[in-house]
Amino acid sequence: AEAVMFPLALVWMTKSGEENSTLKWDASDVDENAATLEFNHNGTNVRLNFNFDSQTHLVTSMHCMRPRMVGTLTERARWEGYCYDYERRGGMIVPTRMECGWKLDNQKEVE
Repeated sequence: AEAVMFPLALVWMTKSGEENSTLKWDASDVDENAATLEFNHNGTNVRLNFNFDSQTHLVTSMHCMRPRMVGTLTERARWEGYCYDYERRGGMIVPTRMECGWKLDNQKEVE
């Protein structure tokens, strides 16, 4: 879980991401309002997809596949996060509200 939560902090700490050479951003295989972040955290490879607002260029959502407990087993499931209500704080524009969880089959909202 912490492997996915780490890049979420970059939503409001982009300066850290720019200076961190272990993070690899790629916008070549997605549309102009999206990018993929790849990195390794404690031996786990993570690929997290970000979507950006075309006007403000702020992060609107992100998603990836990650392990989810189902009883005593784990299964990979789509995990989504959404950023809302951006405000300027400490000279930076940051989301003041986020929602995240697993997007399970036939669900309209995240769990």
